[in-house]
Amino acid sequence: MNLNHLNYFLSVANNLSFTKASQQLFISQPTLSHSIGTLEAELNVKLFRRERHSLVLTPEGEKLYSFAMQIQDIVNQIYDEIIPSPTLEVPSLKIGFMSDLLPMCFPEMLSPFLQAHTEIHAQLDQNHVVALHEKLQRDDLDIIFTRSSSLIDIPVKNSHSMIMKYDKFCLAVPRDHWAAKYDRLEDLSILKDETFMAMSPEHTSPLINKLVQICNNRNLQPKISSSNGMLDAVLAQVASGTGFTITPESYIYLKNFPNIKTIDLGDEEDVCNNVCLCWKKDTKNPHLKAFLKYAETISAEPES
Repeated sequence: MNLNHLNYFLSVANNLSFTKASQQLFISQPTLSHSIGTLEAELNVKLFRRERHSLVLTPEGEKLYSFAMQIQDIVNQIYDEIIPSPTLEVPSLKIGFMSDLLPMCFPEMLSPFLQAHTEIHAQLDQNHVVALHEKLQRDDLDIIFTRSSSLIDIPVKNSHSMIMKYDKFCLAVPRDHWAAKYDRLEDLSILKDETFMAMSPEHTSPLINKLVQICNNRNLQPKISSSNGMLDAVLAQVASGTGFTITPESYIYLKNFPNIKTIDLGDEEDVCNNVCLCWKKDTKNPHLKAFLKYAETISAEPES
């Protein structure tokens, strides 16, 4: 059990609405529903039930609500009463990466800056996209490397972004697949009998919803098979002939996956998936300001 799940539960319980709670938390409804489901599975109980058009707490949910409120009070008290010693503070820059962006962005974008600024201590957090956006929103991170599509699906309130590398989603099929003869496909209905390989939604939601929407926009209701692994595992399954997937174009080129053919999905806005920096507007970290000044010199587009 983690504090995030309890905080999500409290928000749903206070609002008695998944929609209002997701808006309050700045997360997607699928992410919120998955967190509540994880909590219910861990406790082996149902925490909410629907009565007509309203959501109510079950008896077990009421008990958890009481405990969760106590836990929240204790956590708040800890932060109020335990003050970090100024003598222990080390100036640092807390940087978050989506898992697939670390090998691409660190050598090209971050390493040169750190080599030129040895006085700056960088704390790197390689994490899944939902966690990164939540940590930036809470000011637990100074800046994150993320994707433009993720910024649309999981917006960070009161933030700026900067495009560092242009990228887009593409179709990935085995090289010996019958569809590999195409270089561009804007109608995916021809894949209606094929299996769509996707990452587990546990750490990637709402990405799976985004990919399904891309398919729907191209006349395909995909037959989804979720992998317990991350993107490398999905692409390995595609390369072995298990199915097809939709993935960032740059990642396949970076990893140089064998036996995979990439197919362009067109130029519609829904396949835009640029690599971006995102940070809060009200940041006061002087090291972040120095990094942003450097980032502007290598960005693909001026600050947005």
